[in-house]
Amino acid sequence: MKKLTPSRQQLQNEILEMRTRLEEAEETLIAIRNGEVDAFLVAKTGNIQTIPLNGTDYPYRTMVEAMNEGAVTLIPDGTIFFCNSHFSDMVRLPSKELVGSQFGDLVRKDEQTAFSDLLASSTQADAKGEFHLLAGDLLISVQISSSPLVLGEFVGVLFVVTDLTDRENSDAALFNSESILRSFYESVPMLMGVIELTSDDEIIHITDNPATSAFFNVEYLSYGTKSAGEIGAPTEAIDRWLHAYRESQQSNHPVNFEYIHPTQNGPRWLSATVAHIGPAVSGNVRFSYVAADITVRKHAEEALRTSETLVRSLFEHLPLLISVKDRKSVYITCNTNYAQDLGISPEEIVGKDDFAFFSPELAESYRRDDQFVMDTGTIKDIEERHQVIGKEEQWNHVIKLPFHDQQGRVVGVIGIYEDITKRKQAEELIQTRNNEILKLYKVARALAKADSLDQILDLVTRHSTENVQCTFACVALLEGKELVTRGFYPIRVLEPDLMLGKRTPIIDLPNCQLVLEQQKPVFLHASDPNISADEREALLLDFTHTLCMVPLVVGGDTQDSKLILGLLMLGEERGEEREPFTPGKIEMALNIGDQAANAIRRMQLREKTQRDARRFAALHAIDMAISTSDDLVIILNILLEHVVALLNITAADILLLNPHTMTLDYSAGKGFRSRAIEKSHLRLDEGYAGYAALEHRTVNVPDLRTVGSKFTRKKLLAGEAFVSYFGVPLVTKGKVIGLLDIFNRSLLTPDPEWLDFMEALAGQAAIAIDNATLFNGLQRSNIELLQAYDTTIEGWSRAMDLRDKETEGHTQRVAELTVRMAREQGLREEEIAQIRRGALLHDMGKLGVPDGILLKAGPLTDEEWVMMREHPRYAFDLLSPIDFLKPALDIPYCHHEKWDGTGYPRGLKGEQIPIAARLFAIVDVWDALRSDRPYRKAWSEEKALEYIKSLSGTHFDPEIVNLFLAT
Repeated sequence: MKKLTPSRQQLQNEILEMRTRLEEAEETLIAIRNGEVDAFLVAKTGNIQTIPLNGTDYPYRTMVEAMNEGAVTLIPDGTIFFCNSHFSDMVRLPSKELVGSQFGDLVRKDEQTAFSDLLASSTQADAKGEFHLLAGDLLISVQISSSPLVLGEFVGVLFVVTDLTDRENSDAALFNSESILRSFYESVPMLMGVIELTSDDEIIHITDNPATSAFFNVEYLSYGTKSAGEIGAPTEAIDRWLHAYRESQQSNHPVNFEYIHPTQNGPRWLSATVAHIGPAVSGNVRFSYVAADITVRKHAEEALRTSETLVRSLFEHLPLLISVKDRKSVYITCNTNYAQDLGISPEEIVGKDDFAFFSPELAESYRRDDQFVMDTGTIKDIEERHQVIGKEEQWNHVIKLPFHDQQGRVVGVIGIYEDITKRKQAEELIQTRNNEILKLYKVARALAKADSLDQILDLVTRHSTENVQCTFACVALLEGKELVTRGFYPIRVLEPDLMLGKRTPIIDLPNCQLVLEQQKPVFLHASDPNISADEREALLLDFTHTLCMVPLVVGGDTQDSKLILGLLMLGEERGEEREPFTPGKIEMALNIGDQAANAIRRMQLREKTQRDARRFAALHAIDMAISTSDDLVIILNILLEHVVALLNITAADILLLNPHTMTLDYSAGKGFRSRAIEKSHLRLDEGYAGYAALEHRTVNVPDLRTVGSKFTRKKLLAGEAFVSYFGVPLVTKGKVIGLLDIFNRSLLTPDPEWLDFMEALAGQAAIAIDNATLFNGLQRSNIELLQAYDTTIEGWSRAMDLRDKETEGHTQRVAELTVRMAREQGLREEEIAQIRRGALLHDMGKLGVPDGILLKAGPLTDEEWVMMREHPRYAFDLLSPIDFLKPALDIPYCHHEKWDGTGYPRGLKGEQIPIAARLFAIVDVWDALRSDRPYRKAWSEEKALEYIKSLSGTHFDPEIVNLFLAT
């Protein structure tokens, strides 16, 4: 019960202090009200301040503001004129809102009448009252001491407002303290009580609380008297308590101690405090005691110590860097790993900040991160670059979290760092690989879309320069035993466009030959003294400092199955110390080289296929020209057009061998600037052309500029500026029939495929010339034969006219008129030629009619007519065995057939009669009527025409009659 006395005394002191404050407020009101003093004293924060009154200010303003109580001046209607800051704080409203408002608005509604009475009496005399005022959402209890206020002409009221809330609380606390304390004493789980210590060191329990009885497993003493032994306390525990009592009595101070007390439920830890109270009436010494069962706490402390040991072990042994900083970012502690990363011991880092170990930029960045974590109380999880002064840069995964004290305030920041440099390097490598793959994919797509070798070479050199990041890139393809520069980028570096097409024997480039043989990249440096001057010039080593040469190879896995296409050369003008070709760049160059090789080979095969297709088409076109045309000039011109286009040369001509003069004479040419070539007439022993024809062997002159007078046509072709020459003999059936001349205005370095195609074209030319020659010979023979046939037929017709003098000239006349009518009828010339022959032979059958009948002067008998009417059949029998005359038999066999079918020898009718016979029948009758005969004179034209008209539709075809009349 010892602790109860100070609480009551404290409450009493607070009440006395509050009364004193009220008395001081009353004195202040009196001083203000009288207004007779020059100054007055106001107690404030323990100091006495003298506040003068003067006429330059409201005399009450300064005094009222200086008061420790709330002070308000009002005009008689209750409007607030002025209030000090104490009152403003009391009602939780700023002064500017209070001034001009009604004080009564702050008073609780049920106290408004009492307040009005107080205000009314305040202008006459002092008054007091207790009210409740609004203070925000709360009500506060106050005492208002009012006094009239007269200063010059000003009349008002002064309220001194004292907050009674503390007083009310103190009274209530004092009233309830004993019951609360008793309740606390009874219900608190701590062991509490009062004992007396006898002169024999016997401990007598005067009182204890239920918690004590429960702990010692005895009845609740409640002011009973039992000794420690009676409640079953062990000797060692009694000795520990006796020692504490004696120590407290000697020092007159409380004594704290902890010990283990055995119980039926096992040993328990107790934390006890004993205090000497004083002597008892009995003469014993009294002590109070308070004890708490701290077994759980002790176990927790043990667990905490174990946890701390574990945390410290983790702190030191985790593969992480851990640091702790205060609010100023100064290191408090760190683990060994963190210190080792900085290159110092953990003790050396304490008390320093990041500026001691990092660059100012990094240190400032770390400080901002620390400040952010401490200001916001949030965790910052980032990945950042990290570099200790004097060490290599690395990457850290950083987690910064706020560090709190026991009150929950952020007092620092904990940093946990994980070295992720290898992971970042791996990620960067992956990103680099992804970028390289993306670049290679773009290269592959671009190459796949390319439709020519030149476009592929441009893409390869352009992408190589950009992706490998070098000064220039060049592609040289292997053609036979030469390297030919085919692609270059950028095109204007040291005029490399002048190199395009340049050919260099591979034997003159030993380093290039080494790359092609080993099929591995080779690096050349400008400073290498072992590189020859020729190779240095060819590889631009006077311009570039470093050259990387990558082989372009396609094919299988074995060395023998691979096809070497050439080289990809990458030049860098930067100095060697810059390491222009890193492993990554070399790998990129190799990958581009592989893609380039495949694309180049694909395009070469494609162009070869297209070239072969064009060549086959050209050969087919030449074959068609040979088979469909008999004009040698046309055939040779077609052939030369293909020769120039497909062999990609400047000009070509064909010289034919004249067998009579044994000279090679110009026949056709293509691509020449002038017609001088047409004057070519060469003996077989003259010049390269004559030698090729004489020896039956192709002659090649790579450079005509170097052979001088050996080229016999040099003056003749001076204006052509030819450089290379091929002379290909045209041979058929073992005989030379001419020569194919091939000229080019630049050097020709053909491959075997080109040479084979040139030989094929020469063979086609020889065949064309031979066929044309044979055809022309056959054509001449046919013409001569036709002429012989026609002459024979004409001879036969004249012989017939001589036998039958009455019909002399008749055959020629009817043939000419029938031919004219055939043309009017629109028949083809081939048909007309046969009609003419048939007309000339129409009476050929009369050779089978006896002269007595054929030359009889008078009319023929019926028997004689029967024989006469057989002459068409005789003609058919006589002429049909001759194949040449079969198409001409229509007239000799059918010219006596009639339209109505009454003719002979077969009685044909209408259009069954061949058109040639229908035409000739009219002409034959017309000429017979218009000719003199032994038995009558010739008819007039009018009479003959009337007669023919009369036979239209019976003897003759009506349409043919109309045609005849119109003719």
